[in-house]
Amino acid sequence: MVVLTSGAYRAQRDNPTDWTRRVMARLTCARRDLCDVAASAGDGEGAVLAVVHLKPVDAVRLRGWIAGTLLPDLAEMRDVACAHLWTLSPGEAGSPTTQLSQAAGGGDQIAWVS
Repeated sequence: MVVLTSGAYRAQRDNPTDWTRRVMARLTCARRDLCDVAASAGDGEGAVLAVVHLKPVDAVRLRGWIAGTLLPDLAEMRDVACAHLWTLSPGEAGSPTTQLSQAAGGGDQIAWVS
């Protein structure tokens, strides 16, 4: 966590380039949170990212379906390189990086990201 809250990363985050400012101005919810990869399917790098934030009611059942059915199905789709389920890293909710993200827009803590 220290890497993302001090030194070169923090200096870059606090002094974004003109390009970063232009891109960030178009986003409605820009977040910088630390996550663990909970499940993955596929292998490769893509040029486009789609993000869905989830707050599961039945986490065990939903996680099983995402890992066992959804991610493999997505990874088999044409033009999809890979699919992942990320969960908020333990202890991340109190980090300065998350606090900066919340101040930038969207105070809700993430739970899962797919």
